[in-house]
Amino acid sequence: MKLFIRNTCVRFIYTNDNTNRLHIRAILCHTYHLALHDYYNQARDLILMIFIQHTIYLADISTQILYNRTMVQLGLCVFRFVPNLEDMFQLPIERVHGIIFKMIMNEELMGSIKESSQTIILSKARSSKIQNLSIELMEKICRLNEQNEKLTHFYSRQRQQLLN
Repeated sequence: MKLFIRNTCVRFIYTNDNTNRLHIRAILCHTYHLALHDYYNQARDLILMIFIQHTIYLADISTQILYNRTMVQLGLCVFRFVPNLEDMFQLPIERVHGIIFKMIMNEELMGSIKESSQTIILSKARSSKIQNLSIELMEKICRLNEQNEKLTHFYSRQRQQLLN
């Protein structure tokens, strides 16, 4: 029932909206909802369909906050949705093993490939370049979240000042 109501509301906004702002916000909310419930492919296609990433800086603050939160949720959905590299990049397993082998040879990854179970065995506790990039990504997400909170606080203060 809830799914029916959401789909009905979203379709109504998509077809009857004359302002671009409401249409974009509806798509962002729809994408956020899909990502939250692990519909990664649909959420990805929906966000790519509107090309908002090129013009989000022109939008109002609340839409920018919604966009940032949607992108974070979509990023988290990827890690829940895609269990391995083969599915994430839609590559055959041999190609994935080739990429991993090159990373091991270039010392970007410390470990070996166990052929029988097709797993990677990491041999050193030292962080690899990919792990460092993952940490940097998480730090950027945290900074983005903090920035969103500051913008939300700033926006709510300005709104209260206008109402008073």
